[in-house]
Amino acid sequence: MKTLATILGVLVFLIIAAVVAIPMLISVDDLAAPIAAEVKTATGRELTVAGDTSLSVFPSLSVQLNDVSLSNMTGGTRDAMITMQQLDVHIPWLALFSGQLSVERFVIRQPNILLETDAGGMGNWNLGPTAEPTAEAPAEGGVALPAGFDINLGKVAIEDGSLTYRDGVTGAETQLSNLQLTVTLPSLHKELGINGALTYMDETFELSLAVNTLAKILGGEPFDMAASINSRLVTLDYAGNIAADASLTGSLNLQADSVKALMAWQQIDMESKDNALNQLTLGADISFGNDQLAMNQLKLTLDALTVTGSSTITLAETPAVKANIDLGLLDLNPYLPNESASEAGAPPVADAEAASTPIVWDDTTIDLSGLGAVNADIKLRTTGLVFQDIKLGETTLALLLQNSKLKVQLTKFEAYEGTGNGQITLNAASQPYRVSTRFDLTGIQAQPLLRDAAGFDKLMGNGQLNINLNTNGISQKSFIKKLAGNVGFAFNDGAVAGANIAQMLRSSESLLKGDVGGANLNASFDEAAQTDFSEMKGTLNFTNGVGINDDLSLASPLLRITGAGKVDLPATKVDYVVKARLVTSIEGQGGGKAKGVGIPIKVIGPFHDLSIKPDFSKAAENELKDRAGKELFKRFGR
Repeated sequence: MKTLATILGVLVFLIIAAVVAIPMLISVDDLAAPIAAEVKTATGRELTVAGDTSLSVFPSLSVQLNDVSLSNMTGGTRDAMITMQQLDVHIPWLALFSGQLSVERFVIRQPNILLETDAGGMGNWNLGPTAEPTAEAPAEGGVALPAGFDINLGKVAIEDGSLTYRDGVTGAETQLSNLQLTVTLPSLHKELGINGALTYMDETFELSLAVNTLAKILGGEPFDMAASINSRLVTLDYAGNIAADASLTGSLNLQADSVKALMAWQQIDMESKDNALNQLTLGADISFGNDQLAMNQLKLTLDALTVTGSSTITLAETPAVKANIDLGLLDLNPYLPNESASEAGAPPVADAEAASTPIVWDDTTIDLSGLGAVNADIKLRTTGLVFQDIKLGETTLALLLQNSKLKVQLTKFEAYEGTGNGQITLNAASQPYRVSTRFDLTGIQAQPLLRDAAGFDKLMGNGQLNINLNTNGISQKSFIKKLAGNVGFAFNDGAVAGANIAQMLRSSESLLKGDVGGANLNASFDEAAQTDFSEMKGTLNFTNGVGINDDLSLASPLLRITGAGKVDLPATKVDYVVKARLVTSIEGQGGGKAKGVGIPIKVIGPFHDLSIKPDFSKAAENELKDRAGKELFKRFGR
């Protein structure tokens, strides 16, 4: 028994002595050199250990390497693709005899990783010698792994790392810092998991990545990947398949609580109203390849808006967008520029006061340089469109934007109980910007259209409106001052509100004849008063913002009216004369003969305070001329 105890004691002593002595007898270089050679064989890159090294053998084989680097591709912007301050590896003893690399703990401290492409788009992450694809060999660009070789990683951690991506084609550079990652890899042929956090542009992002499998990646085969990124600004989830050339397919979901905050983080100032550019969600089936991103089954929500459809984005110096989109009910008002400080701070006014507020055209320079940031070919549909006070029904339009030149073709739209089509072109390639507009509307209700579009509610009727206008400028005011073209209109079965012209004519005739008691002009002008007509038509021809009309014709069972004058948009005023006569009898629409004194009616004043009054001096002059003419005819006529 004593002898057995002595033998065991000696064995224990020998084991302890071996554990202590082996690190002294084994050179770390003897371990590092084969590893470096294996890395060279597998990747074609040089693994260099320039700092101190240490080795321990209990309870596992532990190697600590300092100042480690992996060489970059030939022609790279720096010598090393990866540098790290320290590499700490713990390998179970049994793994040394199993023929597989099994790691108990693997810690990389302060790695500095450079991912870059050369001028031809080749990435430095394409490691290893290439081989022709065979049943045993990897696909093109893959790494030929040794037969039976596998890796089993226990706890793998990256502490305080940084990563730089440099695009050798465009020169763009992206930097990530504070990488704190944990990697799990039970086998090259099982799922690789990465979890942790990083910092990009001073924002912290938590991430989760699952790849199936690393062997497929190294072999240049397509692989499945699921990724999730979370931060206070945005959440992004992707699940799909990625090919060796970085093309991909899958599903994408994105959510942001505030688009304003997201854009501010990207140093893009997007001033907006409180109810605009807030919550955003995006879901789509996506594919990417050959610098083209396609989205199908697209559903985007922004605030109260819902957008569905499909789109393709081609990445280039000027990105190109092609899309077929259903916008649903599109209310643009929350996304229009905020009111000026003076307007925003002004106290609310009653409707009557608001109606009498002068119109002031804004002279602020409009910046349209953003139109040059992208080219687009987009087809849009809406069930309704709201822009300021203008409301459209179902609308279909095609938008083409090329080199800062925009063309919007409205193939169909419903508005104010009518239908129409039109086209808007905008050339923002140089200043002054040039705009042309053409609209043809039929079956339109005049009063709600003019009220919403121009704040004018005195004309009622159903008919057609033809607009053909062009202008140039850099502000609202300059656009108005350069307005040219024409507006034609023809309305039926309507009325002019605010004046009863027939009653005014009778009262005016009484005054001219000296019958003061038979005249009641005040009753002719009232909010409830109106002049009914069976037809009204005319054309406004604009030059430098001033519209001239000389062909107004209004037919009424009781009246015949013609008119001429001008609408001065830059000065926001009207100077117009309407000539009216009563008819002798009603003989159907447009029937009857005009009689009595022709009373010119002056429509004059600023838009917000129009005055409609008979011109008695002109009427009296016309009456005298008429009587003189009759007398001359009696004397000298046949």
